[in-house]
Amino acid sequence: MRRGAIIDIRQLRYFVEVLEAGSLRKAADRLHIAQTALGRQVKLLEDEFGKPLLNRHPRGISPTEAGQRLEFYALELLHSVDDIHHRMAGGEETMKGKGTFGVPAAIAQFLFGAMAARLAKEQPDIEVAFVEGNAYTLWSGLETDEIDLAILIEPERQDNFDYEVLLAEQMFLISRSDDPSAPEGPLSIADVAQRPLVVYRRPTGPRKILDRAMARFNAVPNIVYEVEHPLVAVDLVTRGLAQGILSASDIVATRLTRKLVSVEIENFKFDRTLVRRKKSRNQAVADILTRIAREEFLKFHDAA
Repeated sequence: MRRGAIIDIRQLRYFVEVLEAGSLRKAADRLHIAQTALGRQVKLLEDEFGKPLLNRHPRGISPTEAGQRLEFYALELLHSVDDIHHRMAGGEETMKGKGTFGVPAAIAQFLFGAMAARLAKEQPDIEVAFVEGNAYTLWSGLETDEIDLAILIEPERQDNFDYEVLLAEQMFLISRSDDPSAPEGPLSIADVAQRPLVVYRRPTGPRKILDRAMARFNAVPNIVYEVEHPLVAVDLVTRGLAQGILSASDIVATRLTRKLVSVEIENFKFDRTLVRRKKSRNQAVADILTRIAREEFLKFHDAA
């Protein structure tokens, strides 16, 4: 980006809309502008920052790594702009209301406390209920409107929900550092399948992703143990009973000791996605919870 350049708020809104819609055509329809004009605005942003922001593929578009970073900063800026409009229109300094936020147990360990601290400082009048659960529990809460927003793994798309991919999360194999079979570099799915494994039970999100990856490479995993929590998987690996498959979030949450090592599994990522109703019971509170959840989740991953 050129030093002293002026950021066009409209272009940032367009860019975020493109990512939310998943294609230039759908975004152009939502924005009521020509697709060529929208594409030109995105190209101006790419020229401004000097790097590609979108990956184009048959199913639509997805952000590049630079695009993910820009989306994060753009949403933060756009929320601030919207907050200015709210306050200048006579809104209160802090919001009042209730909200419910759900995540898997591993993420709750590092996310709920950070969110609670932010809310206590910035929005003390918001009452929030934190819910831990598996994908089916959280999705059921979203459908019945008992949960306002949740973080899920590649959830099925429905028209009455908004979906925001927080990041493409890498999967890792963890082993004891003194294990002679502990790998030193990235492993293929086929290599992983041959090792004695501790994995998540069905029907959890990570297990669904693992089963799909194994099927894609015609591999049959050597599963020794099935568990529901990453801390149990880590304990089994620490005892030398198996090697484990954990996500980046699991590793952040469990804080692996020096006794354990982790290596990436090639071509094994999934989208960690923030899901919320398009029409929430308390839209303003849901907006605040969405922003803080996004910021704190990505902050922990950046720090890790």
